[in-house]
Amino acid sequence: MSLGHSFKFNRRIFRLKLVVWSALSLGCIYGWQSGALGQLLDRLEACPVTEILVECDWPLEAKEIEPLLAKFRGKSLITLSSKDVAAEVQNLNWTQDVTVRKQYPHLLFVGVTTKKPKALLLDGKGLSFLDTSGAKIERATPKTLAAVSLPIITGKIGDAWDISQIISVLEKTHSIVDSGFEISEINLASYPFFSLFTASPSIELMMSLENWEKQIESFLKSYHNSPSQFALAHRVNLLVAKKAVVSPHLSN
Repeated sequence: MSLGHSFKFNRRIFRLKLVVWSALSLGCIYGWQSGALGQLLDRLEACPVTEILVECDWPLEAKEIEPLLAKFRGKSLITLSSKDVAAEVQNLNWTQDVTVRKQYPHLLFVGVTTKKPKALLLDGKGLSFLDTSGAKIERATPKTLAAVSLPIITGKIGDAWDISQIISVLEKTHSIVDSGFEISEINLASYPFFSLFTASPSIELMMSLENWEKQIESFLKSYHNSPSQFALAHRVNLLVAKKAVVSPHLSN
């Protein structure tokens, strides 16, 4: 066989080997996805998970998440499904997002981002944390309450009120907060009327959900023009058109 024919023959052999290698590679990938090869690698202990590192936001703690992930110890890091790992933590009340990373040869990292509470809701069963949509996250405990300072929503809960609207009010009251007030409570009266309570100084603002933004502007205008009249605790009726009616604060 001439040198030219030998070279062409070797090229064909190389191409054939390349096709076979590609087919085997695809077969391995398919095997991982189907689970057959994954089970084999688990039995062979290929890159077994020996360390699980958990990082999480308040109020979750690594020590309460780690037991949920213990089932993945000893599994092959190569074939371990990140979705399966995330699913173990995703159903916790506080979980917002879960990040899973593999660090070969033996480390599994799980990061948990939690929901950000916007307020507390007081109903017949106690206090609950609310998320940005007004949905309950979880019942508050003395430990979690001590870690945050949030306004409390009280009053006629569920009586024609959409709590998400009240959360929206809290989100948009930057003008009050920027003026040095801290919102401590929103008390729901007969819809659409409610009172917003501030601290230091302690003031009750009586408003309506229908035009509360203009009522806030009216209050701040009066406050900046004559802050001395608010030196003591007062009740401010903002329901009167174009006027903030200030009176001595009555007991709640």
